[in-house]
Amino acid sequence: PASRANLDQLRLEQPRPNDQQAGAMEAVTNFFKPDPNTVPILYGINKSYQWFKRGDVDALPALFFDNLSSLLAIILATLFVPVIVSGFVPAVTGAHIAAFEAMIFGRVLPGIAFALAFGNIWYGWMAFKLSKFDGRDDVTALPYGINTPAGFLVAFSIMLPLCIQYSSLPPAEFAEKIWQVTASANFIGGILECLGYWLPATLPHN
Repeated sequence: PASRANLDQLRLEQPRPNDQQAGAMEAVTNFFKPDPNTVPILYGINKSYQWFKRGDVDALPALFFDNLSSLLAIILATLFVPVIVSGFVPAVTGAHIAAFEAMIFGRVLPGIAFALAFGNIWYGWMAFKLSKFDGRDDVTALPYGINTPAGFLVAFSIMLPLCIQYSSLPPAEFAEKIWQVTASANFIGGILECLGYWLPATLPHN
């Protein structure tokens, strides 16, 4: 049988309820404030931060044409997806391809336009916050643009299999189903990216 000293030692090593509550509160705190060197989400901005500098004359065209080239390549890839499928799935007809193209131009492109506008405004706001957080004016925002590799993955790893799966549906429903599933996959991916901001702070650091 274990000695009394060993039993007392085991009791001391077991976490007490107060310790468990303190650990839980610390985890919750870390969840909303992951790193003391990270600018908090709800942080003020440096109102004297300059909107436009001479370097922006060079940066803006570079960002614009980089996004334009990536966007054209991704759109052409997505438009080609049902054409590829129609080559070995007879059920995908010209009407299906036309409905798919209408979905791309009527929903995907406006969504990308909104995302680009929102993302660049958000990143600009982050630069204003960082300027105040660090107390300096020589900071800038990370350029925001479309994720080119992810765009091709969506086209050929999500949309292409969906074109095969829903090939038996009428053209309008065919395009609608592909839109719904692809948008859902994109939304889930965004949630995972957002969780990546907080989850590392909840893990123990050795």
